[in-house]
Amino acid sequence: MNLSGFEIYYGTDANALTNTIVISNPGDLIYVIDGLTIGRTYYFAVATLTSSGVESARSNVVSAKIS
Repeated sequence: MNLSGFEIYYGTDANALTNTIVISNPGDLIYVIDGLTIGRTYYFAVATLTSSGVESARSNVVSAKIS
């Protein structure tokens, strides 16, 4: 496998992660998502991407309440 990046999936419903961010540098291990609403809980999952565009299965969904 030739890792080329990551996709971050997130949203306010664990069963509907409607937002996607593509990280095209596999060396970027920190990413800040701006504009999240204070007091809301967001859910996140990550998948890896290969250089040929193949996406892995998503990680387990985790949550964070924004404060």
